[in-house]
Amino acid sequence: MLAAEAPGQIKTASMARRLNVVAVAILSYATLLGGCQSSVPPAAAPWSADASEVRALRQAVYYLASDPLEGRGVGTHGLDEAADFLAHHDRSLGLRTPPGCDGYFQPFVYTLAATVGPRTSLEFAGTTLERGKTYTSLPISASGDFTGPVVFVGYGITDASHGYDDYAGIDVRGKVVLAMRYEPLNDVGQSRFASARNWSASSGLMVKAENAAQHGATALLLVNPPKYHGYDLLLAPTLPQVPQARLPVLQIKQTALPKEIDLKAIQARIDGDGKPNSFALEQITASGAVDLIRKQTIVKNVIACLPGFGPHADEYVVIGAHYDHLGHGGPGSMAFGSKAIHHGADDNASGTAAVMELADRLTRAGRLQRSIVFCNFTAEEEGLIGSAYFVNHPPVPLSKIVAMLNLDMVGRIRDERLYIGGAGTCDAFDSILASADAGLPLKLKESGPYIGRGGFGPSDHMSFARKRIPVLFLFSGMHADYHTPSDTAEKVNYDGIDEAVALSTRILDAMATMRTEPYIAKFDSMAAMAAAAGDTSQRRAALGVIPDYGTDDTTPGVKIMGTHPGSPAEQAGMRGGDILIDIGETRIDSLYDLERFLERAKPGDKVHLVFLRERQRLEASAVLGERSG
Repeated sequence: MLAAEAPGQIKTASMARRLNVVAVAILSYATLLGGCQSSVPPAAAPWSADASEVRALRQAVYYLASDPLEGRGVGTHGLDEAADFLAHHDRSLGLRTPPGCDGYFQPFVYTLAATVGPRTSLEFAGTTLERGKTYTSLPISASGDFTGPVVFVGYGITDASHGYDDYAGIDVRGKVVLAMRYEPLNDVGQSRFASARNWSASSGLMVKAENAAQHGATALLLVNPPKYHGYDLLLAPTLPQVPQARLPVLQIKQTALPKEIDLKAIQARIDGDGKPNSFALEQITASGAVDLIRKQTIVKNVIACLPGFGPHADEYVVIGAHYDHLGHGGPGSMAFGSKAIHHGADDNASGTAAVMELADRLTRAGRLQRSIVFCNFTAEEEGLIGSAYFVNHPPVPLSKIVAMLNLDMVGRIRDERLYIGGAGTCDAFDSILASADAGLPLKLKESGPYIGRGGFGPSDHMSFARKRIPVLFLFSGMHADYHTPSDTAEKVNYDGIDEAVALSTRILDAMATMRTEPYIAKFDSMAAMAAAAGDTSQRRAALGVIPDYGTDDTTPGVKIMGTHPGSPAEQAGMRGGDILIDIGETRIDSLYDLERFLERAKPGDKVHLVFLRERQRLEASAVLGERSG
């Protein structure tokens, strides 16, 4: 915990100091000018932009999105330069360094790439299996050799909350365990442990691997259940950055099982009554090795703290944004095959600059009743890696964090629309947002896949929501430059960022005084819930449209800004301005309808599209693709 100080002891940087620091950091870019000389007005007061603060935001974004920073990709010198820039800014303000950090840095090891080494092998039931065809090692696997008799352990789950334990009454010490993926289902193919199409945390690959290790197994073999789960596909053998289990973890295909294992009948028994059915497989052994070769580097979150003052000074509000982007492209790029710099001005130099400006304003304004932790996360584009590391290695106690505010892509505000995620994760948030928006020109909206009242979604707030910390997420909407080299600084709405900063300042003021309240999970989306449960490897269908978040939510259908190059939507002839109204027999009235349809669909499905173009009804066929990332 951070020691509290008297208000007069906090160091507030002078404006001259701020000008000097930023001018040095951004090298050839223009010097930052001025700043607000008074504290942020109360929520009900009229608001007007401060030109010097808008210039500061502009200069920060232009620097972060500049060519010398190489798109701030993980493993680039530019990402390190950005981290130094942010730490220098925090230091200039006199912000505190959190406990356990290396100055303002929270460094950790990141895996840039992983390959399967030549020693990887598997012999099962006396047959040598062929890697990539009948078996694969999994990215979470530990490297090492294994051998032993095989024990079948159902779904490999121990879940006391549901009175279910596949390991009850069976000894797997020194043995290789074979388990099905996912978890027990009811008679309509839905999880017995979670509602609707969600999966519980027990279904996660890492959870199953840890459970096997705790019971003394030497390796874990996973197989797809034959019913309700589609094609028997092998998962990817490597991913750049995933947690590592304590034992070898491999997946085998159903066709590799000997005739003694009737998987269809076994699944029917377990799913039928919801009771485990584990047993030793007499005379069946497995042996092999997993050889994963990982290329690693050091990355770092940039963290600073403004101590609170008063009886709640040992409690925290986190304000965060990720400062990394895609570098020169790669798997997450929408400019397929491009090696050009992906500047990431909106995603997420805009949010990073906003957090910098919030630190300036709050430092000048004086302390709040709770301590404020400013976080610039790394490796968000790789899968929320930096924020996940923060919550799993917290520099302040997680139990003392009352709320988290995340700014990701706040640089393209159009028609004063700003999208708000997470308002339903805490009872107080609706009134806080209404008060904070009073007097501002912003129109707050809740709309779109992952942009709703729940806390789960594709940005760093999800790491906190998984820890049951109430979250809010600010987002200005998708656009055609997303994840392409054309997301550049001159396209950013800097007045809009300034409005988002003004709103955020008021939100943080309220978070610093609100009652501590429990996390509310009922609005968390189905797709994001499944990802949070730990199984993100399932193939997911994609159409390839770019929704127009600026349209009226009450208009039926999904208006699009465009399509991704080479996507099924582009090949079907769709283009910007079209309004999708039907896919097959599914009526599409909103982005939620589209997302739910794609959750149920599979890559390769042929679908019939109906869309409007300038009031003309058009129809086309498309073959759904597969989502990356």
